[in-house]
Amino acid sequence: MQHRLIVCAVALLLCACAQQPHSSVSIAGGNVWPLLTPAQLDAPAQALQAVEVRAGDHAAAFLFFLEADAVRLTLVSTTPDGTELFRLVQSGENIEQRTAPFLPKKMQPRAVLADLQMAFAPLDIVQRNLSATDIVVSERTDNVGRTRTYQQKNKQLVTVHCAAANCWNGKVELQNHAWNYRYVVAPIEIMFR
Repeated sequence: MQHRLIVCAVALLLCACAQQPHSSVSIAGGNVWPLLTPAQLDAPAQALQAVEVRAGDHAAAFLFFLEADAVRLTLVSTTPDGTELFRLVQSGENIEQRTAPFLPKKMQPRAVLADLQMAFAPLDIVQRNLSATDIVVSERTDNVGRTRTYQQKNKQLVTVHCAAANCWNGKVELQNHAWNYRYVVAPIEIMFR
């Protein structure tokens, strides 16, 4: 009997490691970002994006493949030659992720998903998502696109600039001022529902 309990406990532990409930991710300013569900992101059905990341003196290029509907989101990051770096699958509030052993510890799939949500999610959903914090999110649109700013106590934390009215259709630059990194995301192929 005790042997069966140990086997069940190990099985439950393995399941918990593979599939964790909806969670929050640390973001700039010592705050947390409650990850949005796939329905809240309002993502296209499929998107292939070229991504350049700069952190301090380091730069790298990646590809993001996103597939989403109202219930499930899959985000896969690869090197330009196709080597998979991570795969994140979100079904409702559950998230499963798999990372390559050589992926830098600082590049966590949930944090990447949070950055994408900060850039691409509709403003009203972002504002509701951060309502328990003192982060102020503002947005302005002009003839060159849309700029979204995340501020805390008059200090700029994150700036997102989209070169199109619908960010999925144009180049997006996300600058995390607090943590000194920057994404440039350019669409290669976008398929809407």
